[in-house]
Amino acid sequence: MGTKILIEKHSNTILWLLTAMMFAFPVIPSPVRPVCIVLFVIGSIWSSYYCKQQFRWRYFLLNASVFIVYLISLTYSDDLSYGFRKIETGASLIVFPLIFSLISIKHLNYIFENIHKLMWIFITTVLIANLAFFSKFYTHYNFVDSVQHFPNIIRSDIYGWNIHPIYLSMHVAIAIIFSLFLIHKGLSLRNMCILLLMDLVLILFLLIMIKKGPILGLVMIMSLLVVLFKNRNLWIFYGSIVTIVIGVIIFHP
Repeated sequence: MGTKILIEKHSNTILWLLTAMMFAFPVIPSPVRPVCIVLFVIGSIWSSYYCKQQFRWRYFLLNASVFIVYLISLTYSDDLSYGFRKIETGASLIVFPLIFSLISIKHLNYIFENIHKLMWIFITTVLIANLAFFSKFYTHYNFVDSVQHFPNIIRSDIYGWNIHPIYLSMHVAIAIIFSLFLIHKGLSLRNMCILLLMDLVLILFLLIMIKKGPILGLVMIMSLLVVLFKNRNLWIFYGSIVTIVIGVIIFHP
């Protein structure tokens, strides 16, 4: 009974920590990630039961629609093997809508009240992952080779982290986008300097991997957010990043 009371008392914190695990995925080894997801599913079911929250079907169907289309496409696919692989790799498109359709409004509100802390966690873990990967290569290769072959080495030399350089580039781009929200929210001078330094390193890694899709996506989304937020600090931040990125895209072969 004491354990139950303790869990109920700290239910908001528990659900937030489970969510924080998802934001820390960049530094969590691939074999451990399914365990984290299962814990998150269990937490969401408990949240729904504890708060007597009805399942939000409209939210679930809307956010899982891409996965549902995948399932429907299997009925007329000539290559079922490829279709099932697509379903397997896209499982997150149904798992996470399911989780957030179960979590109670009470716990969701607490998570969103602390969303900026989650953004800090994601930015930090993406930075740590990139630095750790690069440091590992740098102990076996010289600096120039590490920079030149970083995208290729990621795919073959990182045991326990199965990540394609395009996905790593997407992680970096999302981290930079989160930075816009943090700057818009308002930061102390100290935190602003820390964030800008972190973003500078992330931008360098983004340019090392030079995956143009995530880079162009980043520029487009940043353009939209800067216009919507109408924040002078964001314009300075945005102008600096776009100038660097476009310059590299133009001059990179």
